[in-house]
Amino acid sequence: MESKRWTPRRHAVGGLFVFLLLAVFAVMCLVTVLLSVQGYLGIEEDVNRSASQRVLTGYLRGKVRASDWSGGVTLREEDTGTVLCLRQGEWETRVYAAGGALREQLCEVGEEFDPELGERIAEVDGMTGTLSDRCLTLTLTRDAGETVTLTLALRSGEVSP
Repeated sequence: MESKRWTPRRHAVGGLFVFLLLAVFAVMCLVTVLLSVQGYLGIEEDVNRSASQRVLTGYLRGKVRASDWSGGVTLREEDTGTVLCLRQGEWETRVYAAGGALREQLCEVGEEFDPELGERIAEVDGMTGTLSDRCLTLTLTRDAGETVTLTLALRSGEVSP
């Protein structure tokens, strides 16, 4: 009797199956990386927008609180829109939107308003506000129509008209 030795035979189907599994794995890894990058960029954009909003409202809140005394906080309308006037003794800080930015101008009380003299603070398209019954509400319009509303209760007791 002749002894038959078992010899492994190479089949093309086996190699093709391994190659196909490797290719599917590589494609799935690539898709996972691309989706992760997309998610990260979306989260980063949201965080940046939120941080920008917090900084802007914090800036305005601090400015108003520094001038929160009787007659220290007023709103007036100019050609460029609403101007928030914050009086500190003989000086006045004017906060307004002009030229696509929120601007701040420090000047003497009664000085003529010139929107070009203001220092650029943040990117905004416009600002509106109301002041009544010890409540100041500012609405800032940002790019793509996004609005940020800040409402502050004034602690001074009286509001200047």
